[in-house]
Amino acid sequence: MIWPGLALFYCSSMDWISSIVLLLVFYIIQFYFKYFTRSNKLPGPIPLPIVGNSLQYHGNPAIWVSKLQEKYGDICELYMGTERQILLSNGDLVSKIVSPQTNNNFLIRITARQGLDEIDVTTKGITFNRNLESWSYNRKFFNQAISSPKFLKQTVEKTQELFFEMVNYWSNLGQDADLNFSEWMSQFTMDLVFLMTTNRRAYTFANYYNIISENKVEISEGVLKEAGTFIRNIQSWLCALQFFMDTPKLWRDCIPGLRKKADAMKSDIDTVNQAFLDLIRDRKREIERTPLDEPLRADILTMLLTVNTPRDITTNIADDEHTRPMTDEEVRGNLLEAIAAGVDTTANTFCFIVYHLAHHPKVKELMIKEFDSVFGDRPNRLILYEDLNKLEYCEAIIKEVSRIMSIVPVIFRMAIRSDEISGHHFSGSTQFLLNSFAIHNHKSHWQNPEEFDPSRFMRDESNSKSKVHNNSLLIFGGGLRMCPGKKFAMTLIKTLMVSVYRKYDVELTNMDAPLKYHYSVVKHCDDLNVRTMTKYSGSSSRSSGGGSHGSRPHSGSVSSAKTSANTRANAYNPGARSYNPTVKGNTGGRSAMRSHKTAAKNNEIIRDTGEW
Repeated sequence: MIWPGLALFYCSSMDWISSIVLLLVFYIIQFYFKYFTRSNKLPGPIPLPIVGNSLQYHGNPAIWVSKLQEKYGDICELYMGTERQILLSNGDLVSKIVSPQTNNNFLIRITARQGLDEIDVTTKGITFNRNLESWSYNRKFFNQAISSPKFLKQTVEKTQELFFEMVNYWSNLGQDADLNFSEWMSQFTMDLVFLMTTNRRAYTFANYYNIISENKVEISEGVLKEAGTFIRNIQSWLCALQFFMDTPKLWRDCIPGLRKKADAMKSDIDTVNQAFLDLIRDRKREIERTPLDEPLRADILTMLLTVNTPRDITTNIADDEHTRPMTDEEVRGNLLEAIAAGVDTTANTFCFIVYHLAHHPKVKELMIKEFDSVFGDRPNRLILYEDLNKLEYCEAIIKEVSRIMSIVPVIFRMAIRSDEISGHHFSGSTQFLLNSFAIHNHKSHWQNPEEFDPSRFMRDESNSKSKVHNNSLLIFGGGLRMCPGKKFAMTLIKTLMVSVYRKYDVELTNMDAPLKYHYSVVKHCDDLNVRTMTKYSGSSSRSSGGGSHGSRPHSGSVSSAKTSANTRANAYNPGARSYNPTVKGNTGGRSAMRSHKTAAKNNEIIRDTGEW
């Protein structure tokens, strides 16, 4: 009696399997019939059903899009999943997309992604905001805030303050210490961007110093832990952004491992969102308690909170269309984007600059000569924001390194309505990929694009290489969607270049080692190991790393035990101008930064002498 039941079950199972196989065969036939009979055909790799060309991507977008351009030309198509995407690899092809006209048809970055809707980024901020009215409002105030002269001048000041704090850490590591420059710059930039965004310290490179050194910075363990948790939450938010953008909802819902990962990431997102809302509400209370005759600091958080209010410090940048204050949720979205977008691109660009200068000593020599022409024989002179505009060759180096390395190798844009490019008609909601890596190395745009030659960006009518082809340099994107942090990034990188190379000779630990990097959203520099040798022995208390790399700080920066106690008492005061960690161990408790007690005196010295 059992055997007939088994036979029936077997036949039933075979029927199900046969039905599934037939459905799959029918789907595959239908898929390829539609593919080969599609209108507006473009060259490109043949996709697989469901996954498209996704399996052909192996983690290096620059290499992948370069191979696609080499094989299929400057305009081709590919499929990521079932979505058709158009790859453009020539500056002439992207002119309409990066047009600065207000009626631009490509103001939305990416096509609708349900995952991004789930984590609430498609109606907030700038980057992934698909609501054009909301995007225009946020762009108006965020761009003005991050590009204001007051903000940029404070960026120069704070970059120098944190740099000299970092110099002391380097000095305490010892003369023969190799510095993992990529790690130091990542931590430094996070600390600076967080400070300029919120007027609070993240203590990321102090935490990093404590990890790699036997001597510990005397900052409250609770303060370091709280700050470290905050930064890890931001990094988790970045990972979640990539995950929810790229992982289909069906996979997130049905695959147990991915479902668990998605739930954990949503919990992390809720945590970081709440942390930022708490920070915003704390700052609003601080602003309310600040006397009307006392100026407010020009950090991004304060500027966004005061816009269109009686305490507005943005010099009334509002217009007839943008008259209301920002909500807390809108401020939160902009803060997260400012930190997320400002750290990796800037830190990695600077690391790639260090690598290329080490391999091109003549370029470095010309850069140093330009520094000397601006700052003269005063190596300790305070860097002013106005000085940076005179550093044309320095800016040319930044552009050339960014061109060659293409930190963001692919830029996303979506057609809002039907449009035509290069004689091809595309429907609305078509996703375009701007192949900036190929454009930056296109032989029709650049002479000898494989050569490292910053002079191509120097303004010289007699130099044909200095005439940059339209839309051939997309390091900050282009048009109305251009990166709002362009001025901030250039200001920060220039200040770092002057600070580092006026004080140090920087050498790679191994000149023969290949440049290591990996990709996430951007190109990350990995394990760039360097040695620094001090060029001069400064007399200023700010120049505490003088002498050899491992020399002791000058007496002008030595803090008494009382100063150290005052420093620890002021550990996490968000209203303080700066914080002075002290290093305990064989350094005798010397201060890594000036104390609050002596800050006023040192500021007078700076005003009188123009030196740190």
